[in-house]
Amino acid sequence: MATELNSFLEKHNLPSLNDLESELGRLHIDDEDIILFLIKKLSDKVNVYIDFLSDRLQPDSDLISMQEANMFDGNERKEMFYLLKNIIYQDRVFMKINLNGTEGDKINYFKEYFNNWSVLKLKLVPFVQKAINVWKLKDDDVKFEAYFG
Repeated sequence: MATELNSFLEKHNLPSLNDLESELGRLHIDDEDIILFLIKKLSDKVNVYIDFLSDRLQPDSDLISMQEANMFDGNERKEMFYLLKNIIYQDRVFMKINLNGTEGDKINYFKEYFNNWSVLKLKLVPFVQKAINVWKLKDDDVKFEAYFG
C-alpha cells in the first residue's frame, strides 16, 4: 500500500509521505479513498483546535474552559476569533466538497488545507501556551470562577 500511496502523492503533487506522517501520524490506508482519508485525518487533528478556540471564546460552564478563558484579553480573544473563523471556513468548504466534489476538487482542497494548517498551527501556539500557563500559576494568583447554575 505504501507504494500505491507514494505514487498517488507524487502524481497529484501532494506533500510527501514523510511530511504527511510527521503532521498526521502513521498512515494506514486500506481500501479507502486516499484523498478523503487524508482530509479526514487532517480534519480530526484540526477539530481539537476548533474545540479549544471555541471553548476559550465561549466557555459555557466548563471549569477548565472558564479558567483558561479568563486569561485572554480582548485583543487576544479577537485574534482567536479570526483564527477560528479561518479554520471553520476550511471545515465548511470540506463539507461542501464532500457532498459533491470530484477527486480533483478534493485534491486541490487538501493541498490548500494542508498548507494553511502549517501557518495556522503556528498562530495557535501562543494561545495554547497561555492556556498551559494558567495551570502553572500559584494558587494565590488564580481567580476562581465557577458556575453553580
